[in-house]
Amino acid sequence: MLPLLRSLQSPTKVGLLLSVVYSMVRPDSASHIDAIRMLQNAVNEQDKFLTLLPTLMTMETQGFSDDLIALYVYYCVLAIDLPRPELRAAAVGMLVAIAVENMRPVLALLPKLDTLASEGWWEVHGQLGRLCGALLAPERKAELADENATVVVVQLCAKVLANRQPAAQMVVLSSVSPCLYEYPNLLQPFVHSLLELPSEQRLALLDSHELTLAKAGGEVLTVPTLPTTWPGMLVAQALMATARERNMDTLEVSYVEVLSALLPRAAESERDEWAKFLKDNKDYLYIGLCDEELCSPVSSDCLMPLFVLLQDECLASWSTLLATLRIVCEKAPIACTKVATTFLLDLLALGEPFANALRTMVSNFDDPMKVRFVEVVTQLEQ
Repeated sequence: MLPLLRSLQSPTKVGLLLSVVYSMVRPDSASHIDAIRMLQNAVNEQDKFLTLLPTLMTMETQGFSDDLIALYVYYCVLAIDLPRPELRAAAVGMLVAIAVENMRPVLALLPKLDTLASEGWWEVHGQLGRLCGALLAPERKAELADENATVVVVQLCAKVLANRQPAAQMVVLSSVSPCLYEYPNLLQPFVHSLLELPSEQRLALLDSHELTLAKAGGEVLTVPTLPTTWPGMLVAQALMATARERNMDTLEVSYVEVLSALLPRAAESERDEWAKFLKDNKDYLYIGLCDEELCSPVSSDCLMPLFVLLQDECLASWSTLLATLRIVCEKAPIACTKVATTFLLDLLALGEPFANALRTMVSNFDDPMKVRFVEVVTQLEQ
């Protein structure tokens, strides 16, 4: 079987052949340790043998003994020091599985792992992000009891979030997002990475499905997309704080893309927080109605979900909405008027409390606004 094993390139075929090897071995850790060592001697080619280990690790269905973990960690350390980036990435990927079983031997490797933060290969960064996500997982916070280790892992995570290779960013962001509640220091680098993703990759990441990325050797890396794991309120607050830090007059497309994925998922349990969010950020949200590129997503994917959630609580901000509609009438492209008209008619169709609030608002329209928003005026007069 060895000549075939050495020549195969397909991960699927390699996996099938290794399953045959393991079928000849007792399903206990001691026997698997012997089999791994015998396989190393038989293959007699370091790089090739190390490429087999991630597949072998997936076959450890009986669990990991301390000795088996120690053996895998030894090979991971060996691979991290090799020049091939694919092997370093595979090694970090194996450490993710080990960390889930026992994070102590992985924490001991943090100084070595920190040196990989300057790695140029995207998959190494992606696997480092997955590893940070495993170590910082909220349900495992009690295991990460060493404060110094926690600081080091958070610092490593922040370094990995600073990477700007889109494929790596997508993996890191999806892996780190569940940790943001417990480690809010990661919010700012998280949001900066999210905003600086190219639009195509950001939209793919914000979709509601799993994301699959190709790895070296034809394997794939599957990660959950953000909306299934991220704390929406925290991300929204950090997003708008970033806009203020950058002294932005209006939101950019990247900000609205994130909000458009986030606000339709706003939770009823966080209603008070979202009411405050609208109060604090109404200027940024409403002025989007005056931008031809932003008006449609701002109205349908940002403001409408907020209004439906908040009901009466959103009406306190409508004086700002009225002032914005006046700007739409006076200065914005005609396309913005059409979008704003549709938005107001959709609100009217929801009934109270919006219908009465719209009557009050329209009573404050000047003549040019009544002409520009004649459809809304007509509907209210019927």
